[in-house]
Order: sequence, then structure tokens, then C-alpha cells
Amino acid sequence: MKKRLIVNLILVVLLMGTAVLNLSAETFEFTMDFEDEDAETDARNILDLTDYFQVTLAGPSPVAKVVEDGDNKYLSLQGYMEFFTYDLIKPPYTFSVDVQLVDTENIAFFVRSYEPITKFNPAHGGGKDDRIGYFEADWYKENGGQNCVTSQGSSGIMVMPRADVLRVAIKTYETDGINIGHRFYDFPYPEGIDISKFFNLKFVDDGEKVEIYLNNEKISTVTMSDPGTYDEELSYEEENYTYYKTAVIHDAEGNEALKVENSRLNPESSQLAIGIRDKAVNIDNLAFTYEFEPTPTPDPTPTPSPTEEVKETEKPATTTAAKSDKTSGDSNMGIIIGIIGAAVVVCVVIILLAVRATKKK
Repeated sequence: MKKRLIVNLILVVLLMGTAVLNLSAETFEFTMDFEDEDAETDARNILDLTDYFQVTLAGPSPVAKVVEDGDNKYLSLQGYMEFFTYDLIKPPYTFSVDVQLVDTENIAFFVRSYEPITKFNPAHGGGKDDRIGYFEADWYKENGGQNCVTSQGSSGIMVMPRADVLRVAIKTYETDGINIGHRFYDFPYPEGIDISKFFNLKFVDDGEKVEIYLNNEKISTVTMSDPGTYDEELSYEEENYTYYKTAVIHDAEGNEALKVENSRLNPESSQLAIGIRDKAVNIDNLAFTYEFEPTPTPDPTPTPSPTEEVKETEKPATTTAAKSDKTSGDSNMGIIIGIIGAAVVVCVVIILLAVRATKKK
């Protein structure tokens, strides 16, 4: 009985310490349901959206506008376009969007992507530098590639809802073409999914794996490993990106479906993106959340009064500010240690009282 009591009290102390340390993490949440927007509003004019997403439309007569249907408003997308976050989002994060298919190909949702790279493309107009964006073709087959068909985008995990299956694809490095290809595995839709109506697509990235859900039902998990670089020529980037080279696509039960050993996956973060290549789709309830460590607020640097004489040996204000940051951090850590210490003292007192009570019995 005494041992069990002691063990339980030790666990309480550890949990209290963990809770205190986790207080420093904060959560950012972005959500966009378009309900406050007027019908026919162009997506590029929705400030709450463009504060976080770059919205690019291209080609002849693209459309990205708010549509009102009964008591719901959503975004109707037609043509060539891409949406992508300005920031590269570090895990853990969740990326979610409601999707209603109008067309069933060339519509892709990306995570674990870098910003698109630019490659020299011999097959385009006799040779041009092309940015391989989220709606842009990767020109693989057009440049003699033999290992897969042409797709879109230059890096990341790419999920493409199709007519009968959910395609989970990995962007790859290839030795032919212009070095960008993909590999994929097709999963059947769960029972009850109607692609002509809105369904939810969600990515959950914990830093080691990415889980993919439809209407909160897990469809696939992608695990990633083996960071490294590829020897390739880029048009503007100063150095080659580091990629997770190995990706394994698993089914919902964790069984391996496909292993890819030439992957192009961002090993540290994700540019969350949507790419539409001359097709139509409706989206709603666009959202992402992630955890972050808040930047400590430095202590204000006192301003000398006009009558004070500034000595020649006085340190510059920048040095003082840097010191204030460190002091603030040390102060926070001191508070945390003090709380944990107090919890330990309380538990020790309880243990002693419990032991004394046991002896009396």
C-alpha cells in the first residue's frame, strides 16, 4: 500500500512538471468558411484569405469566386490556379478543407512541399526556364521521361480526389525528364462518400508521419525518412533543397502499400497548397492549425534622462536588449523550476504523513 502511494505521488509530480512546461506552447488557428463574404467576390479580394494564402490565377478566364447556395457559401474554382501559404508551416499541424468535385482529375492538395522550384524546360517553346508551381505541369513525359506520367507540382505529398479513388502521390526525383516525377497509390473511397457533395479532406502531420483522412476516417499514413540532396541543376535557387528521400504509403491499418526511395519531401515543414490545372472544384471551410513557441517579450530598455551623462564605456542599446531577452527567459525558467520544486516539497510532506499514519496503524 505504501509503495503504491509513493509511486502515485511521484507520477503526480511528473505530470505537474509536464503541464507547467507545456504552458509555453501556443496554437495558431486559421479558418475560412466564406459566410461573411458577398456572393461573386473574387478570392483575390478576400483579405482574411490573402493575409495567409497567395492566390494565383492564370490562363484564359479563370474563376475563383464566392457562390451562395441556399444557406451556404463556398468558393467556386475553375481554370488554372493555385493557393499556397506564404509561410512554411512546421509540425505538428493540421490542414483541412471541404471539397466538392466538379471535375475528377488535375486537382491536387499538397503538404510537405517547398516553394516551387524553377527548371530549364527544353520541351517548352524550344527551351525556357519554367517555375513548376502547384498547377503547373512537371513536363516529365514531354522531356522523354519513362518512369511515370506527367503530373503537377515540384515537391510534396500530393492528394488527388478522382472519380473512383483517392490518389495519394509522392513527388519524386527522376534521372530523366527534367528530374521531377511522381509515384502514387489509389485508395477506394470509404462507404458513404459522395464526391458530388462536400466531403472533408484532412492532413495531420506530427513531424514523423502524415495521416490522411476523409470525413474523419483514416485513409492512409505516409512515413518519411532518409534526408539528403539530389544532384540537379536549378535555374534560380542558390543551392539544392534537402529532401526526405524515402516515403512509405500505408493503408488505414498500417500495411505498406508503396515504398518510394526517390522522394521530394520537405523534411522540416510544409507549404500548404491547392493546385488546379484547368479543371473545376468547389471548396469550403479551409483551415489549418499549428503549435508554436511564442517569442519572449524583451524588458524595456530604460531611457536616460536629459540630465544623465552617458559614459563612454556604456554598452550599446542592442546589447542591453539581447541581455533582456536572456534575462526574461531565465526568469520564466526560474518560475517553472520554483513551481516544480514546491510541488515536490508538498508531495514529500504527504509521503511522510502517510508513512507516519501507516506506522501508527
